[in-house]
Amino acid sequence: HRDLHYPLRRQRQMCIIDRYEKARSNLKIFIENNSSDHEAYNLLGYVERQLQNYELAINFYKKALSIDSNFTGAHHYIAITYLEMDNLNSAKYHLDKLDLICLFGCEDFYDLKNKIAFYEANNE
Repeated sequence: HRDLHYPLRRQRQMCIIDRYEKARSNLKIFIENNSSDHEAYNLLGYVERQLQNYELAINFYKKALSIDSNFTGAHHYIAITYLEMDNLNSAKYHLDKLDLICLFGCEDFYDLKNKIAFYEANNE
């Protein structure tokens, strides 16, 4: 049984150990052959956010959401990126989306809700 997401898991591990540049390169190659993989676009958005390329990150998260509009991970990460860009309204928009997707709450929703509350408390 062949694990089709092994290359994606490998890129996730590279991100964790701060090898963002290499992960970016490998993810772009992965996407060339897997252009409908929403998780790959989400992970590429994460890499760009870690490199503080916020506009690129937003574009990759939007691509992930265009493939799967209910992908909680992309809603979570794009909202965090918006917070880092001081765009509270857009972050709240994605919190509302998570609230609808996660009817009874989910980790991404609660984490983002806490991050927004922290942002609001520290940016009055």
